[in-house]
Amino acid sequence: MKRPNIITPEHIAEFFKLPQAEAERVWGELERLEYRNGEDIVRFGDAADGMYFLDDGTVDVLDRDGNPVNEMHEGQYFGEYAVISEEPRLTTVRARGKVIAYRMSSAAFLGEISRRPTFVGYLLKQVYSQLSMKHSKLLEIARERRGILHGQVRKDMSRRELAVTYGITALLFLFTGLFVPKADPGPFWLLVPLLFLVIFTLWTRRTLEALVLTVMLASGVANGGNFLQGFTDALAEGIAVPDTASTIVIMCLIGAVTTLLSAAGGISALRRPAEARIKTGRGALFSMIGIMAVIFIDDCLNVLSAAFCLVGITDRNRVPREVPAFIGSFSTSICALIPLSVWGAYVSGTVSLSLGRQGGDFFLKALPWNLAALLGVGTALLAAAGLLPRIRLLRDAERRVREGGELWPKGAEKYFLANDDKEIYGHPGNLLMPLAVTVTISALAGTMRTGAFALDAAAGLTAALLFMFVSYVGQRLMTPERFLDCAVEGMQSTVLPILLLLLTLCFSTCLEQLHFTQYVERIIPMLSSHHPQYLPMLLYIIFTGFTLLLGSSWGMYGIGIPVACQLARLFGVDLPVCLGAVFAAGITGDNLCPYIQEGAMVASAVGCDPKVNRDIRVRYWAVIAVLCTVLYFFAGRFAAYG
Repeated sequence: MKRPNIITPEHIAEFFKLPQAEAERVWGELERLEYRNGEDIVRFGDAADGMYFLDDGTVDVLDRDGNPVNEMHEGQYFGEYAVISEEPRLTTVRARGKVIAYRMSSAAFLGEISRRPTFVGYLLKQVYSQLSMKHSKLLEIARERRGILHGQVRKDMSRRELAVTYGITALLFLFTGLFVPKADPGPFWLLVPLLFLVIFTLWTRRTLEALVLTVMLASGVANGGNFLQGFTDALAEGIAVPDTASTIVIMCLIGAVTTLLSAAGGISALRRPAEARIKTGRGALFSMIGIMAVIFIDDCLNVLSAAFCLVGITDRNRVPREVPAFIGSFSTSICALIPLSVWGAYVSGTVSLSLGRQGGDFFLKALPWNLAALLGVGTALLAAAGLLPRIRLLRDAERRVREGGELWPKGAEKYFLANDDKEIYGHPGNLLMPLAVTVTISALAGTMRTGAFALDAAAGLTAALLFMFVSYVGQRLMTPERFLDCAVEGMQSTVLPILLLLLTLCFSTCLEQLHFTQYVERIIPMLSSHHPQYLPMLLYIIFTGFTLLLGSSWGMYGIGIPVACQLARLFGVDLPVCLGAVFAAGITGDNLCPYIQEGAMVASAVGCDPKVNRDIRVRYWAVIAVLCTVLYFFAGRFAAYG
């Protein structure tokens, strides 16, 4: 029985968002073409003659050297990038068996999209960036950076809930403005913004709103009820601090580098070398950890790249998908131990702003005390080696595969990231060389500037961007205009972390103005005089719980790091140990949290059910949390008396 056509007027109507009558006209102008097995439909370097819609059959997509990089099936399309960019074809598309395709001429295609600005914007974004579904997910997560806007958000607050929430907030601001003392407000007024922060966060699950309102409220308390003036003055003073400007520059540069690496094919760059050299499942799992460490700059980019490059190898060795998904969930633990990562830049900047001086040294000294990250990496290595005790979910997965079942849990198919777009297969050098330049120049510039070993991240990242511009444009991977567009897009993705940094500075300033440390010393004299050794453990427990409530370690760091700096100074406890406890609390809370976006992203990248991956991850991290609590108890004794 003959299969019905896929490329129909209805298909064209859906693709171009056309009325049915107009779609009939466009479909009638398409040219139906048939190709034999092995016949080239388009060739690398040819001028564009139109875009193609596949109606029947399968085609192979080949790079400039004739190596297969993708395959496409009926219902998919290709060729539009060359038409819009007026550049030569970037790939060869070859028929695998008999293929039927419909060609839309360049003139007809450009004519249709030029008449529909909305469609043009959508299509150009997809084509011009040349990102696959995996790349799009990366950028989407980067823009929503670590759940800063919200955690487990109340999806649709009713009008009544909104009125009650913000009505009470307005009344609190009014009460504070009318009755707060003009000078030395005292301990009661210190509690007002702190309690508001906790209650508002628990009620709305909206981290950014909670921080903005809390900082404004605290500014009003510290400035005799003048909320707006206190808030704007604190922001202006914060921006004027050299460390603030330096941190903002570093965050923007990291965003630009990450987006450019992705656009140049960074996710897929190591796939071919990996498939050529790695033959065993255990080797693939260890290599997954290695790739996540090498691509240290971002914990989304590194896990997507590791999954894309290595899951095929683990599949061939009959490794259940739950195992690489579990190992991939430790990507943040790896990045948290590397100062030049986006995580390191954000947290180091937050430390600097909280201390009011350069905090890079304290950040580096705190890394050995980030016990959650260290235990996380150790757990991943044990899992790769097959030495980690298996919980029931992993044992069931191994039994399923051993008995001839699927490599993934039931129902995981809907989470697969299929190659629905034209995947860019980047060259390994285009990924690794910029990272090598970043590390080398950062170390050289920092050491030359200080006379001792140090890292100058801004210098390293700037050098990497210059290198990438010369390399990528020279190879014709992208035009200068596209390079700048990607760089700007990456910088835009750092707006939320930068806003959090500024709010952190305001929050820390308000704590100082309200004499936070003196008040804590007054209400907790036993801790100050007799039990300072408990401080790292308490910080870890409290801020792990706070991360769970916020659904965002990034939001928690803006609150926890200033508090930890204040308390460590007050109680005479070693600051790096306290900072390490807060760093670890964020990582632990993220991994114990059942609804973080990264969990779904990791599982989908590997091809596993996010719910199964969540259940496995949470169980192991519960054990890590207990170990960290015990270790911070003993670390506190060292920090207090050592």
